Amino acid sequence: MAERNISYTIPKWVAEMTPQPKKYLTGILRSIAFAKMKDYDKQLQVSQAKYSMPFDQFEKRVAKQGKEEFELWDDYIVWKGLTEAQKKWLKRYQEL
Repeated sequence: MAERNISYTIPKWVAEMTPQPKKYLTGILRSIAFAKMKDYDKQLQVSQAKYSMPFDQFEKRVAKQGKEEFELWDDYIVWKGLTEAQKKWLKRYQEL
């Protein structure tokens, strides 16, 4: 995805709060990304505790199963989604 430059008019009161409003707003966005990333971390810990293994090992277990176990497959889908979301927010955090 291409990066877009977007401009905003910063309200006067924000500029009065801080001499560097861009850094201030970047800090807020960074805090939001960090909070999202940590929220996904907490959710991932639940899955990891349930199966006593990290996601990559669980993924291999699911791939090797002969007979489809619906609960295992459902947990895999959720865990995979959480893993991808956590990676996305980590990347956004690092970009800021």
